[in-house]
Amino acid sequence: MASNPISKFSSICFLIAVICFLIGCGSSSAFKFTQVEKSDTPKAVMEFIDRNSGKNGIYLYTQSGYNYIYLNAYNVKQGDKAIVFKDIKHEIKDNTLIISYTEEQTGDLNKKLNNAVIYKFKSSAGYNTIKILKNGVETHFAIID
Repeated sequence: MASNPISKFSSICFLIAVICFLIGCGSSSAFKFTQVEKSDTPKAVMEFIDRNSGKNGIYLYTQSGYNYIYLNAYNVKQGDKAIVFKDIKHEIKDNTLIISYTEEQTGDLNKKLNNAVIYKFKSSAGYNTIKILKNGVETHFAIID
């Protein structure tokens, strides 16, 4: 029994359309919230971080369609314990980007501390508000630029 070439062509076109749809949906819905090194950021972002590195806090900088969040606890007074950031997570809920993290103290200053971190993510990618939760409690940005 001979197969119908039009039926085969239709089946192939349908399969290609389904694959394209699935690939397109997967890439557009993925929200990337990525930790980056200072050296991998644009010059203007590096300058913003340098200007604000003398004071601990949470900083937001926007450039070229991307946001950069700088969590800084690098400055430790003599005799104080250092602050480190742990469990940095994000989710988008009801058009709000929620960034949460745990802030802990450590007296072990001999190891590399996670006390100054930078995250990069696309501006307004599925959200119109940013909420920051430190140890489960809402907090605010020290500077938004």
